[in-house]
Amino acid sequence: MEILATELAKLLDIGVDKATELYPLLGTQYVFYSILGNLQDIAAIIGIILVLVASVFYFCTLMDDADDDVIKLRKFLVGALITGIVLIIVGIVAFSFKLYLAPDISLLLNLTQ
Repeated sequence: MEILATELAKLLDIGVDKATELYPLLGTQYVFYSILGNLQDIAAIIGIILVLVASVFYFCTLMDDADDDVIKLRKFLVGALITGIVLIIVGIVAFSFKLYLAPDISLLLNLTQ
């Protein structure tokens, strides 16, 4: 803990006592940042893949005759498209909340780059 407080104090150009006071707040913010970052990545990747695959298969079924199996497949693919779009929106919202719930972590990560 002392090493982390010393490094944080150097990075922020503050005293070690003040860095020790800020550590629990930064720890909580980092947990939010990490969880929302993982949610953002997973939701966006799955959403994009789902939208791409479902749209390709949907457009391939447009050339087929409209029998019952094709209609069921089209309904399933529309559901997959909607799910993919919702997952992409969840990724965008997670990114926004990540910046809102962990502004200090975002600032520190930008300072260290």
